Amino acid sequence: MPDHVDCGDRSYGLPASNALGRPAHCAPVAVPSFTSYHSPIVTSAAQKVLEAALALPADEREALVGVLSMSLEPATLSPEWQAEIARRLERIENGEATFYDAEDHLRTLRAKYGS
Repeated sequence: MPDHVDCGDRSYGLPASNALGRPAHCAPVAVPSFTSYHSPIVTSAAQKVLEAALALPADEREALVGVLSMSLEPATLSPEWQAEIARRLERIENGEATFYDAEDHLRTLRAKYGS
């Protein structure tokens, strides 16, 4: 088992460092430096909740995102994507998948194609 997979993966026993189960090696997620966001579909109540949430420390915002995400219905995927996901998971479980460190891979791509 590789010691590095994408930070979004929490299903293969990597050590968790926070409420969302992000592996310990993952860097914190940057938060936009705005104090207000307005969209025509956001009610004034939702706007107040958003502003209060943005005032929370990063770890509490991240936990809140996890709770809110779990409250949503899962997206419906096409049969083609469901088959692709199943194929990829099978390759991982059978030890056939190749994992790459994201930073190393980006360095390789930048060297090959430029920044």
